[in-house]
Amino acid sequence: MQYASLTFEFTNLAVSCNGFEIEPALPPSSPDFCGHPKANAFDDALFLHPFELPDIESFFEFDVNCQISSLGKEPSKSDYTIQLLSLGKETLREMRERQYLLILDEEQMGRLDVDAYLEPSQAELPKFFSMLRQLFGLS
Repeated sequence: MQYASLTFEFTNLAVSCNGFEIEPALPPSSPDFCGHPKANAFDDALFLHPFELPDIESFFEFDVNCQISSLGKEPSKSDYTIQLLSLGKETLREMRERQYLLILDEEQMGRLDVDAYLEPSQAELPKFFSMLRQLFGLS
């Protein structure tokens, strides 16, 4: 196994997210984003390490359809990371959109204080936290 020494390295596990934890309805046989399509491909000079970059959200942007793209800060790195982890996959975009529309609906119905819900000091952050903060103008 290539990079076997990194199997249990905490910073490496961030790129190995399990999409089924995000969307339990996905069948286990179709891992098509996050660490799954990456396999052993990796360029340390291009990859954006989320735990090493306190401003990781400044490399990406989301449109109102929840599609991810490079924000402009080192686009070669953000493009590489998006491609490597298949973050532009339609399945993942749809999950982001469902989460955004759910939060938007709750806010419009007066059942949710978005500022409080998306407060970064919470012990547990909601799904797609950075995207939501960006789309609600909180980042």
